[in-house]
Amino acid sequence: MDNMKKYAFYMPKSLIDDVDNTINSLGKMSRAEFIREAVDFYIGYLNSLRASDYLSPMLSRAIKSEIESVEKNVSEMIFKLAVQSAVTNIFIASELNLDTSNIDYLTKCAAKEIAKQNGIIDLKKASEMFRTE
Repeated sequence: MDNMKKYAFYMPKSLIDDVDNTINSLGKMSRAEFIREAVDFYIGYLNSLRASDYLSPMLSRAIKSEIESVEKNVSEMIFKLAVQSAVTNIFIASELNLDTSNIDYLTKCAAKEIAKQNGIIDLKKASEMFRTE
């Protein structure tokens, strides 16, 4: 009982009945122990609310920063892919001596196939499509 001090509190009888019923269901524990643990728990709960008020904006900023970083990386990858695709297309067009009507036809076919597949490009299906048309 070191560092313990006695206090008198008023509590509604219904609350004391709830405390006693809970103590009986838990087993061996005094009313004083129960009240100390309940107060300690409630203090921790209140502190966690303050912590969440502090942590939520920090977490939000960290998540936003991470999303922006991923967005930047994906944008750079798409740009590099577009450049390489353009180089490949220019090379193929020049080697096959494709004119604008051939390029327009291939563009329409590719757009139609990609739309039909919901943006999923299947090389085998694409090659079959061009052989049948």
